[in-house]
Amino acid sequence: MLDTSAFRRVRRRMLRRLLPDFAEERAVYRRRRDGQLHVVELAPYLRGCFKANLGLPFEVVLRSRPF
Repeated sequence: MLDTSAFRRVRRRMLRRLLPDFAEERAVYRRRRDGQLHVVELAPYLRGCFKANLGLPFEVVLRSRPF
């Protein structure tokens, strides 16, 4: 199981590779593209688990669900 500092190191290494055009600020990764803000955050949750928070543009949510 990872302690908090090990989780931070792994998260930083992994997300830098997966999200190269995102800027990191206190474990939150952001970018602006085409007038939209995209946000990704991974945070430790419970023993050995983490939670992922995603900021999605409203248009993406509307296109994915027919109303």
